[in-house]
Amino acid sequence: MARRILVTGANGLLGRACVARLLARGDSVIAAVRHGAAPTGAQTLQLDLAGDIAPALAGIAPPDCILHLAQEHGWHQFPANSSRITRVAAGATAQLLEYASGSGVVKFVYASSGGVCGPSPAPIREDAPLRPAGEIGFYLAAKAAGEMLAQAFTPAPFTTSILRYFFIYGPGQREEFLLPRLFASVRARTPITLARGVGPRLNPVFVDDAADATLAAMDHPVTAVFNIAGPETRSLVEVVRIIGEVTGVAPVITQTSETPKDIVADVSAIASLYQARTGLEAGLQAMAASGVRQT
Repeated sequence: MARRILVTGANGLLGRACVARLLARGDSVIAAVRHGAAPTGAQTLQLDLAGDIAPALAGIAPPDCILHLAQEHGWHQFPANSSRITRVAAGATAQLLEYASGSGVVKFVYASSGGVCGPSPAPIREDAPLRPAGEIGFYLAAKAAGEMLAQAFTPAPFTTSILRYFFIYGPGQREEFLLPRLFASVRARTPITLARGVGPRLNPVFVDDAADATLAAMDHPVTAVFNIAGPETRSLVEVVRIIGEVTGVAPVITQTSETPKDIVADVSAIASLYQARTGLEAGLQAMAASGVRQT
């Protein structure tokens, strides 16, 4: 049965992919965007998540589900923009949860990050403890705060999925994210410095897989936390070398004596609902063919 879905961050990499899938399967989408128009086929809701969003929400028909995918940019410039980061990651989350509890919403999905648990020599499970803010940095601390607020609404009139994404990547992604930054460095032949010349082990997730997993979690009728990651685990030097192959530019790699700190997700919990399919070579080839978004 078709449902009404409110999607924040609808113009982002993951948001666009989720909206396209929701519309394709017949759902009605209210796309909350700060600037510009919503993806084609969705209803546009102009919404600045760093402010008071209650008046705007009062003007729409209540949705069945909320996908809170939005994130504030500029985390690399901390402490600049720290206020907006907090208001989007925590303040807007609290407002949306309050709205959901009184408007008939049946599912609330909160987009978090695998980074909230910090690096680990073993694959990171969903029950791993959240790391202190001093270890993970301001942005991830704000995302962790959003998780705790969502969990504080349990039990609630709705079920909640907290999704911890591990290095989403895909065509059109902004250059501030890891994989596009690596593409830019390889193409410019800027040295990439890796711990012991190898770097951490990761299992990045292609945007199509991330979107499919998001919808699977949204459809799941039980409150849960899920790691969302890709099907392959590679060291960062392997990722960089694949980028070199798909761009035709030999990467320049330097090293430090530091021990690599792995950030690998255990994805056994989400596996019963969805299993990622896109390998790194295919995903990075798609990025190479599309270029990198600069704005």
